[in-house]
Amino acid sequence: MLDSESQEEELAVQINSLVDFLEERSEIAKQLRSSCRVDIVCSFSSEAGQGGIVLSHTLLKRLGQENIDLKIDLFPPGKEKGEPEEETGD
Repeated sequence: MLDSESQEEELAVQINSLVDFLEERSEIAKQLRSSCRVDIVCSFSSEAGQGGIVLSHTLLKRLGQENIDLKIDLFPPGKEKGEPEEETGD
């Protein structure tokens, strides 16, 4: 698991590192895929409430060639993963 609190390390860089890791161990990765599903799950939040990420076509192609699904969970600003929803009092 990669965990980064740094704004400087973009999500695409982390995903690219994971794909590099799997490509360098292609035989082991192939054995894993024969018996289980390989996914990359990422969390993304923007302090301003808006924002996004661009994943290059090259990186997306590499994910596809490795049969890796990518899931990106979006969280509103100030909400950490796993925090309960706030009650509105309506």
